[in-house]
Amino acid sequence: MQIGFIGAGNMAGAVMTGIVSAGLFPPSQIAFFDTAPEKQEQWREKGYLSATLEEIAQCPYVFFGVKPQGIDGVLEQIRPFLRKETVFLSILAGISSAYLKKGLGFDAKVVPVMPNLPLQLGCGAAALAHVPPVSREEFDFARSLFSCGGLAVELPEEKLNESIGIQGSTPAFLFRFARCVTEFAREQGIDEASALRLFAQTMAGSAKMLLEGGKTPEELIRMVSSPGGTTLEGLAALDKGGFDDTIRIALEASVRRAYELGR
Repeated sequence: MQIGFIGAGNMAGAVMTGIVSAGLFPPSQIAFFDTAPEKQEQWREKGYLSATLEEIAQCPYVFFGVKPQGIDGVLEQIRPFLRKETVFLSILAGISSAYLKKGLGFDAKVVPVMPNLPLQLGCGAAALAHVPPVSREEFDFARSLFSCGGLAVELPEEKLNESIGIQGSTPAFLFRFARCVTEFAREQGIDEASALRLFAQTMAGSAKMLLEGGKTPEELIRMVSSPGGTTLEGLAALDKGGFDDTIRIALEASVRRAYELGR
């Protein structure tokens, strides 16, 4: 066992899938612990190793993938089996490396990470913090586990909560946008499946223009917006509805919740 996961929910599962899809490790070298029977069956069927916490603790790299509210119980249960050389990767929103070290009982090697769900398809984004005593080599390996599933960026730990509003929660906001568009399409008598494909491709193309087009978001908005045309009319309606303010409120709310969960 090379990598162990404590918790195999949606986000941890996205990381597991990304690692395997990239060919970094086969499922047979990735162990997981989860108390939900359906999760155990789901991942065992795919070739991953169901393991006890004691067995997970023997892995060189261990992921904390439980809900932030459940981490205290996990730390208490795993503490008797710990090895000082283990590197712990935490994808728990709001939980600091200092809190984990205190719960583990020593100055453990902890890499805090804020990933997002598209990792499972190889097009995700993750922010990681390099915290001593993790070596540069260990951190680079940890980052490679997320790079294989998309983009992995190093940020100061004190900015990881803020990154939730950038890439952590934002997939859900985009999915909400997609739902609104497909509902509108249905109301207009357009097939929802076709509308979803058109909209998803539009999102993908727009992202590509942002990443590779060499232009700012404002410049791209102007490129789409012909004078007196349909786009400007739609943008005016967004302004009237307080679109920018609503987006900012949503981002701030996500970050605020991370601090509320924070320990």
